[in-house]
Amino acid sequence: MIICDQFEGDSMLLAKKQHEVYYDALGILIGGCRTHFERACLIAGIAVEQSRWPAPTNIDHRTIQDAHDILAGAWRHQVRPPEPMLSSEALPRLDALSDWLQ
Repeated sequence: MIICDQFEGDSMLLAKKQHEVYYDALGILIGGCRTHFERACLIAGIAVEQSRWPAPTNIDHRTIQDAHDILAGAWRHQVRPPEPMLSSEALPRLDALSDWLQ
């Protein structure tokens, strides 16, 4: 995610919070995948290689863009937060997204 003030009035505080939440969301997605993978290994009797899981910041996020889009759609459908203003008023909504994702 690129952080910049593209348009007049853009909130850099909001952009930075979105960036922070984005990597939190990646961590949640990757953690969920890891949990399911480890459970599958346990069922299959296969040893789990803990070192094979990269940090969210080391992952090419484009490979999970579809999952991100599906989860974003589910968030909008289930929770339906009002459209955020492009200001710091939207910050609590970003925290709510992280809570919902977990």
